[in-house]
Amino acid sequence: MKKIFLLTLLTIGVFIYACKRSEVPLKTLTPDHPAVKPPTGQKTIDVFKDLKTVTMYTQGLGAADQMTGSKPVTDPETYFKTPAGITRVSNTEYEKRYAPGDLSKQIAPTSKITLRITISAVGDYFDRNFNVYLASSNEESANELDYYKANKISVYNGITPFYGQFYTEDKRTETYEVDISYLSHLFSSGKQIWLGIDGAGWYVHETYKPQHLNPDGTDPDKNIGFLVNMQLIVDNDAKQDNPFWQPVISQGVISNTSMPKNTLDTTFELEEDAKNVRLQLTTTGHGAAWPNGEEYTYRQHYVYLDGNKIKDFSPQIHGCYMGENRTWCPGTNDQIYTIELGDLKKGQHELRIEIPDLSANGEYRLKGYLLYN
Repeated sequence: MKKIFLLTLLTIGVFIYACKRSEVPLKTLTPDHPAVKPPTGQKTIDVFKDLKTVTMYTQGLGAADQMTGSKPVTDPETYFKTPAGITRVSNTEYEKRYAPGDLSKQIAPTSKITLRITISAVGDYFDRNFNVYLASSNEESANELDYYKANKISVYNGITPFYGQFYTEDKRTETYEVDISYLSHLFSSGKQIWLGIDGAGWYVHETYKPQHLNPDGTDPDKNIGFLVNMQLIVDNDAKQDNPFWQPVISQGVISNTSMPKNTLDTTFELEEDAKNVRLQLTTTGHGAAWPNGEEYTYRQHYVYLDGNKIKDFSPQIHGCYMGENRTWCPGTNDQIYTIELGDLKKGQHELRIEIPDLSANGEYRLKGYLLYN
């Protein structure tokens, strides 16, 4: 009996000691405090569904534009309502807000995520730059639109369809897909997230022809630039070792008026040592209307990290548009150039990109982010 009593005391003592040593209090494991399980399965998250972007210029409002004879849209809601849950930031930019935890209930940090965008040209004939932006915040009380405007970061770039007098009618619609699994850590963080698209739709071209008319002969699409659908295709069962993401260049421009000239300087801060750091860079030349325009001329880029040159390259795409050489193509994703930076120590680092031979009236537009382990 004495042995049984001592054994019982010893068992109770071990149990109490284990409870004190436990990093997780026992009460967190009770039914009142269930453990949070990461999301599983495949799902499609609709960000924008049949979103009509307003043309910057249309007939009937304001003073006529000298080039097109069309007039600025001062109140697009006159023509059609912005869908519920979507905010019109401007005539060409729209955003959707996800409250804290909304996306983390649907996306795990190990998920595979594909961004799918489908853009249909309606009243705009030309190829336009468009960008997908995001912003995040720990504060649900932040002023939504002002905060989004001040903190948005470009995460994807593309060029809209260009059918007009150059492409056939089947080029009205393009679908763009890109892997953005590196954003899984942000989407699953529980933060408030805004996702937006900008740049699709400027003015109705003079050769615009209605696709269909109302019974009274009016054109229901006259003030629509593009029709946009945007989705996140999520596979939570992928169990990927996704890299971490850090933006470094959101809306960079290099031109003869840059300070310093033909150069982009920026800094970034690493909160901890990082391995296998890669700079994912998009760079596109603009200036087709000028002699020696940058859309058609290849320019050497020089990339420096902390004062040391680590890469030089010339962005080139051959024969994508009517046999011409270009730095970007209508109806495609902007090409991503991967620049290996190696292992970097925590702290501040300086990044410089130079394009010495720019024409007087041209420019390059750059976006860049870091991926690392």
